Amino acid sequence: MVGGAPAAEQGMTAASVKTIAIGPPDAGELALVVFGAPVTGDRAEPFWLLRRHAEAAVYLGALLDASGAVYELLEIWVQRIEGFMASQPVLAKTWTNADLDKRWQDLREEIARADGMATIRLGIEQRPAAPVLLDIALKPVNEPWEVCRDDEALKARGLATYSGSLQRYLWNKADDLWAAIGNAPTGEVAKPFAEALPGRRSFNPEGGKVFCRPAGIISWRDFSAILRGGVWNPSVPEEWLALLPPVHAELAKERGSEVTFRHFLLPAMGTEAGPAEATYLRLALLHGAVEAVAKATARRGSPYLNLSDEHFGIRLGDSGLGLPALWSAKVVLNRGGGAVAVTDPKGNKHFLPDVTATPGPFRIAGPIDSQRSIGTLRIRKLGEVVGGRAIVEATLQTEDFLEGQAGYRLEILVETPGGTRVIPGEISPGGGPREWLFAGTVSPEAHGELVEGASYSKAEVLLHPKLGSACDLYSLGILGLQLFLTTEDRSLAVVADEMLMLRERGGNLQAAAPEWLLRENPTALQWEALELLLGMLGGKPGDRLDEAPEAIYREPLRRLEDLVRRARAAVFGEGGRNQEIRDEIRILLDELRQAPL
Repeated sequence: MVGGAPAAEQGMTAASVKTIAIGPPDAGELALVVFGAPVTGDRAEPFWLLRRHAEAAVYLGALLDASGAVYELLEIWVQRIEGFMASQPVLAKTWTNADLDKRWQDLREEIARADGMATIRLGIEQRPAAPVLLDIALKPVNEPWEVCRDDEALKARGLATYSGSLQRYLWNKADDLWAAIGNAPTGEVAKPFAEALPGRRSFNPEGGKVFCRPAGIISWRDFSAILRGGVWNPSVPEEWLALLPPVHAELAKERGSEVTFRHFLLPAMGTEAGPAEATYLRLALLHGAVEAVAKATARRGSPYLNLSDEHFGIRLGDSGLGLPALWSAKVVLNRGGGAVAVTDPKGNKHFLPDVTATPGPFRIAGPIDSQRSIGTLRIRKLGEVVGGRAIVEATLQTEDFLEGQAGYRLEILVETPGGTRVIPGEISPGGGPREWLFAGTVSPEAHGELVEGASYSKAEVLLHPKLGSACDLYSLGILGLQLFLTTEDRSLAVVADEMLMLRERGGNLQAAAPEWLLRENPTALQWEALELLLGMLGGKPGDRLDEAPEAIYREPLRRLEDLVRRARAAVFGEGGRNQEIRDEIRILLDELRQAPL
């Protein structure tokens, strides 16, 4: 394995680039490494971070061959336990490491399917992960620490079990030493990481699971700028850009007169063909994004509820000289869905959104955030356990007035000797403005801990809105506006605000369109596309919850497919262009036949 060696010694072009080995010992002749980031001040994480979201930190890495040269650039996805706990604070009180690992496996499958390729398997994906321990110079050290999954060993030392909590501990079994990971409690047995492993740094400090995918994906936002004639400004150094297919380096060059590699059109097709091609490329990208979300939603059985342009990347094929590089664009997912499905006492499904999702134009206006209050729950009646559940009737007094309870899923979290228990149910008005009659159900475990007639103070009361795929359809509509209408001088926030006002007013889009849109003189096809996008913005969070989550995409996809087909015909199907294309292909084939072998 190669670790900490200058890149020039590994067949790369910049001696200043370092790599840190993180692959398993049995990875054969291919070594898995993560790239070191430039050292700036007191930077806490010296690894090249591409992006971070609730459940994963994504780093730039590579496979090195036996000579130390880069075989393939990779994204290395590392599970974030604390990130998930922050994004789903209610579930974090009741979920376990096993639940989180199952969700991680689902995310890995979702990303692999979206890539449309076989998952890269390096032998590290299925086995329990552990932090990669490094010395102060970022060189790997071989010390026998592992994430403890032995529940009996943990219980014997008074620590939370792996299977029954979201807490994790490192264990040096040989010396019986323990280190707390993340937010796990410390004490006489388990020491903080810095105290238990002095002078050590780590990659994957939470002991999360890991998987890899091919790197080199252009962000959606960057590709939108490229379609407007801009230059790609990649986030990776120029030395690493050279390792990607050549088309990526071409996109990063300053625009000049020779840019035909980007397009399919021949100069003889006329000036009107350029805008037609741009319309086609935008519609094809939007169709790819909607289709990717619809397929992932169907597999997951739940919406995303955190969609933005950061969820999508563009993968380009290296199509060769004179062929359409931009036409090879494929939309792939760069993030997973933030929603978690839960079921209420009547068997209805609800979806809890990622509470850490960044506010912005992609989030639908309306009740998408949970209402929270503190209250006292007084148990009036505790029924017998029947069919794995028991009925609970109680009086609830809250600090705040709860609005909209009829359209929300209610949960009450109470602390019992066995831990936090979640009691789902419904409320109706009681004798005062902050008093409610509560009816719900509990599990057999909670039933054995609750006491009839007892009061539970400081109970956490949560009202979760009913949410569905209409929220994601709205986000995809905003994504389309970003493609079609934003410019360097016209931000997405401005575009979204004006189009939302148009939607609220209703009526004919062309008659009420803003002056800046009319000046651009959209074609009939572009007006149709904008009408479709306005329709996608009109969904409500609770729309069509009785249908499968992916059902809401069927009509938009049908209309997008029709627009894509007609946009392609506008590029090649008018004014004899089909004949010109056939003539050019025939000339090329004749030249190839006459070329010497």
